[in-house]
Amino acid sequence: MKCRECGQDYVESTGDYHFKLSGLDNAYIEDAHLIKCGCGVGLKIKSMGSVLDELGNAVINKPGPLNGQEIRYLRKNAGLSAREFARLLEVNHTTLSKWENGRAPGRPNDLLIRLAYAAWKGYEHPKRIFDIFEKVRKQRKRNIGIKLIPAARENFEVEYAV
Repeated sequence: MKCRECGQDYVESTGDYHFKLSGLDNAYIEDAHLIKCGCGVGLKIKSMGSVLDELGNAVINKPGPLNGQEIRYLRKNAGLSAREFARLLEVNHTTLSKWENGRAPGRPNDLLIRLAYAAWKGYEHPKRIFDIFEKVRKQRKRNIGIKLIPAARENFEVEYAV
């Protein structure tokens, strides 16, 4: 088949994919359906929305503090502007900007961001976030890799590279 972008034939394969489109340097999809052509390597996904939501779930459940890219990802995946998200968190938008650009939000605000995202996305059991946060609250490493591993029925298992 031909690529819609470059017009060259493409080859389909499976392999690990660094999911840069997410805006996260630490997001990977294992055994992804890949398309290779003159444009480079692309990703073939049935439902991008479900992948982005699974990644959001992986981010809020990851061990260790959130980094700026992850905070920005959660905000954007929730479909909120910086001002809207800041208002939801009851912080100044400049504070949110500092967090998204690398300044650590501190443990209480980190948890608040996770809970606000979970509530906004309609998660039924945000208590699990408290449980996970409690288990890993002493973890200080900020750049933890997140790998989505395809499982049955379009769901993913998550693996964290600490």
